[in-house]
Amino acid sequence: MAVPESIQPLVERYTYHREAYLRGQEKYNESQLRQDFTDPFFHALGWDVNNNKGHSEAYREVLHEEPVQMQDASLDHEKELLARQVEATDASIDKLVYELYDLTPDEIQIVEGK
Repeated sequence: MAVPESIQPLVERYTYHREAYLRGQEKYNESQLRQDFTDPFFHALGWDVNNNKGHSEAYREVLHEEPVQMQDASLDHEKELLARQVEATDASIDKLVYELYDLTPDEIQIVEGK
């Protein structure tokens, strides 16, 4: 599968700002992530992100979820859990991008700075 041209700028923008997103400096939340990256990524792959076809809820190609609300994220164990979830999600995204671009193990090491 050829990579749509619109995906490369998304990857570059996310990579450039990744550390700020992970540190939370930008107060970046799930809704913003979906709007800035996830929806355009799926749209580039041909998904009907906004349900322009008018399917019922059960047959939509993309379901939008409400952001997760934490009552007290200041607790250390909750922060640690969130950090682990972010790391796991980030690793999953990296793997998908590597597969999408059909990178070799050597190329992956270069991208990861190893």
